[in-house]
Amino acid sequence: MLLNLQERRYNKPAPFWDKLSRLDLNLQKVPNPITEVKRLFGLYKNIDHDTLMSYLTATYVIDPSECISKELVGYLFTLGLSFGYSVA
Repeated sequence: MLLNLQERRYNKPAPFWDKLSRLDLNLQKVPNPITEVKRLFGLYKNIDHDTLMSYLTATYVIDPSECISKELVGYLFTLGLSFGYSVA
């Protein structure tokens, strides 16, 4: 949702893509971008998306000790991108 918001706002590829392209998709690194996304939604004063992110992070707490395969993390990441573009 943030990528879509940034693309519409700046009329070019979203600046947040740069952070994601270097993200090694693993469970231990996921909380850092989530915090940044919530901060950016606040910066853009996008309350609806910030509320959704707050709900998702409270409902689906990430347990860093849990072992989740890279394939599943990649799948969920792709699913999240698709969902974000479809609702934004």
